[in-house]
This record gives sequence, C-alpha cells and structure tokens, in this order.
Amino acid sequence: TAGDISMAAITSQSGVANGTGKSGAAADIFVQAGQDVIMNGNVQTNSATATAVQIVAGRNFVNTSNSNITTGTGGNWTIYSHDPIGTVKGSPLTANYNYVQYGTKFGGKLLGTGNGFIYQISPTVTANLSGTATKVFDGNNTVTDLTGLAVTTTASYNGTALTDQVQISPLTGAVYDNAAVGTGKPISSSGFTLVSAQTAENKPIYNGYTAVATTSTATGSIVAVATPTTSVTFSFPR
Repeated sequence: TAGDISMAAITSQSGVANGTGKSGAAADIFVQAGQDVIMNGNVQTNSATATAVQIVAGRNFVNTSNSNITTGTGGNWTIYSHDPIGTVKGSPLTANYNYVQYGTKFGGKLLGTGNGFIYQISPTVTANLSGTATKVFDGNNTVTDLTGLAVTTTASYNGTALTDQVQISPLTGAVYDNAAVGTGKPISSSGFTLVSAQTAENKPIYNGYTAVATTSTATGSIVAVATPTTSVTFSFPR
C-alpha cells in the first residue's frame, strides 16, 4: 500500500501431513507500506529461511505495542525503515535483533547475519574539539601542548543525535588559525578516522559511519617571546 499499514497478529504455520502426504512448509511473511508500518500484534511463522519475516516501511516502523516476532529455527526477520529516529523497536525486538545496517533500501545486499534493522539513511559522526592551549611564539601555528584539549564524538542524522556508540582515532595534532601572537585564537584539528561503531545495545553496525566531520570550540594563545634585559653596573673611582 502507498500509505500506512496497521498490522494485527499474523501466524503462518507449516501444514501437517495427512496419511502418506507430505507436510507443507510454512510461508514467509512479507508486509510493505509506502509510509508507516504499525505493529499491533505478534508475528509468528515456522519458516526457517533467511527471509522468514520481512517488514518494509517507507517511513517509520512503530512497535509501541511491544509485539514480538518469532520464526522457525534458523529463520530470520528483517525490518526496513527510513531512519532509527522515527523507528520504535519495542522491547522484545530490541532484545532479539543482531545487527543494524545503514544506507540500504529493500532489495539491497545485507551485510549482517541474523535479525536486523535496516535504515535508508546514512548517518554522520562528528569530532568535537574543545579546550585551550598556550605556547610561546615560534613562527608556526602548530599547537605544541595538546593536554588542555579534548575530543568528544556525536553520531547524528540531520542534526538529531543518535544513540550509536562511535569510536574514532585519538587526537594527534592541532593548529592555531595562524602563527601570529594573540589571544582567543581558534584552534582546529582534522584527520580523525573511524575505529568502531556499535548500537546502544552493543550490536554491530554495517555500512554506516564512513567519514568523520570536525567542529571546534577550542581557543588558545600565542604569547610573544620575552625580551631579554641587560644589567650594566658602572664603577666610579673615588
């Protein structure tokens, strides 16, 4: 449907053999909406395939009812939506998912295994530099003492913070805006790289944070070289 879908409980069970007949396999469950998929009941299937349950929301997946999804042994469920901000997983699915993948629409290659939440958006991670530094003028703009500077990271999408845990490389260098003597001089840094990314539940993230943006509120001072003084003593004959 092009709009929303409000799902009640869905059950798909394998058929039972009758006489000499064969038992029928449980069907996979597929639900797709152009906008929101609102889950209002448990979804259950005996299917043991990688596509046992697929729920595709063009916008948000909403499980405020805390409904659950169960599959046959080895079966997986996959939920697609636009972004994690509007997605409401519900406690049972939060407890039972295995990975998150970003930048992927329905039909794209899945990089994780098990049950997954798949998002269309590509989030960003920003390194935020803060603190102060001071040095004596030496003719260049390199910060020589990094101990007063600190870096924090923010994972976000369109200015909204995400709960993902993203680790970047440590601060190894910073620069003043120029080499001139002065106070309140802006300090910046760059060259950070992604080390790891996990969800708030410590599950792996695929196809997510590929570059690190930087911001800075750090400032510092370059002070002039002290002018040496010379003391001269005169001795007069008596």
